[in-house]
Formats: sequence, C-alpha cells, structure tokens
Amino acid sequence: MFAFDRGMACGLPMIVPRNTSIPEVVGDAGYYIETDHHMIFPNRDRELIRQIPSMTQTVKALNEFYYNTELRKEYRAKSLNRIREITEKTKLFNWIILLIILIRNL
Repeated sequence: MFAFDRGMACGLPMIVPRNTSIPEVVGDAGYYIETDHHMIFPNRDRELIRQIPSMTQTVKALNEFYYNTELRKEYRAKSLNRIREITEKTKLFNWIILLIILIRNL
C-alpha cells in the first residue's frame, strides 16, 4: 500500500490491475487495466498463482497519460482527493483508538 499512497500524495496517476486488492486502496483514483497472464510461484506446500497486467495495456495506459494533458490533470486531482480521504479516515481512526485507551485507563 505504501507505494500507492505515496504516489497519490505526489499527485501521480495510478495505473493498476483491476483484479487485485489494490483498488481498495486506490479507489476511483486508479486507471485500471486488465490482467491476462498468470505466473506460478512455488510457495512451500502449494503454488501461488498471480495474475500480472497485460504489457500491451500497460504501455497503452502510459501512452495515454503521456500524450493527454487533460487525463493527467484529471487523475492527478483524483489521486490527491483519494489520499485526503485516506488521511482523514486514518486520523479519525487514530482519535477513536486514543479515546478508547483513555477511557480504559480512567
């Protein structure tokens, strides 16, 4: 998650695969691409299958952002708005935890 939130805080557009857990973090700030390849990684007792983004779609998305200034501006704003949402939720959560700790210690 940290790479995505730092990128969004800088106003960078996020080009991300759709069928991972990344959309939960990136939200509507993500420019989504499909995955169409599978890689199998040996993992002790079982094999872990991961889907990787299509190289064609990745290059296409990069080209769209490179040549389309309006698209860059739109996704820059979306990234900054999304990181503000995440930051506000985190602040609220931290205050709630602090209040719970204080109440328990009374």
